[in-house]
Amino acid sequence: MKKKKSIYRFYFLPFKYLYKLFIFLLFIAYLSSGCRASWILLNSAIINLQDVSAFHSIIEKNVRKNRISSIRKWVRHRPLSETEALIEIATPKSGDLEFSLFLEFSKRLLNQGKTKEALFWAQLARYRVRYDTLRCGAPDAPEFFNDLLSTFVPYQFIALMELNPELVKESIRQVLDFDEKYPAKNDPSFTCDIFNNIENSGAFIAPKDQWERLHRNLRTVTEIFLESQDEKLKSQDEK
Repeated sequence: MKKKKSIYRFYFLPFKYLYKLFIFLLFIAYLSSGCRASWILLNSAIINLQDVSAFHSIIEKNVRKNRISSIRKWVRHRPLSETEALIEIATPKSGDLEFSLFLEFSKRLLNQGKTKEALFWAQLARYRVRYDTLRCGAPDAPEFFNDLLSTFVPYQFIALMELNPELVKESIRQVLDFDEKYPAKNDPSFTCDIFNNIENSGAFIAPKDQWERLHRNLRTVTEIFLESQDEKLKSQDEK
């Protein structure tokens, strides 16, 4: 009998403790996820207690600390009805901001049924991505992000652009006008880090004294694209 008990302890007792350990770890994981969810809800509640005018200081503080993505996270917790107010505050400071915030504005406007306005912010995000990636020092980066963003194009934009090629041209012209008034001066590290993490390219950011040249080149290429669209639309009308 004692021999059977010793065999039981030798073979099965370790499994008993492993099972208890598994249950304990499962409980810890459950507790952690619950705490994380509670923290998210608490953080959202704290943000929503703030007046929308606090967005001024949120931008300034996070730009100063180079935590640009925190600005988008703050916006995501705000009511949809505040979208216009948030855009009004962000617009003069947009040169310091990055493309993901513009995509957030686009998504919010699209949810409000403002498709044309949403298209502008989506185009601005795409334009800013191209400028950021040109500064990343990786020749394939602009096309990489172009393909990546294309996979997330809402069906409303696809239908709109197919039916209104003139509107596409108009939205890009608006982007160039916006860029001239509020030129980009942001740190492209956020975009470059995304590219390097996915592609493992090891690319480095171009020196700041080259940024103005890259910016002019991007504007020139975009102007050439618009001219080609004019010719294309003209030839279609003639047919």
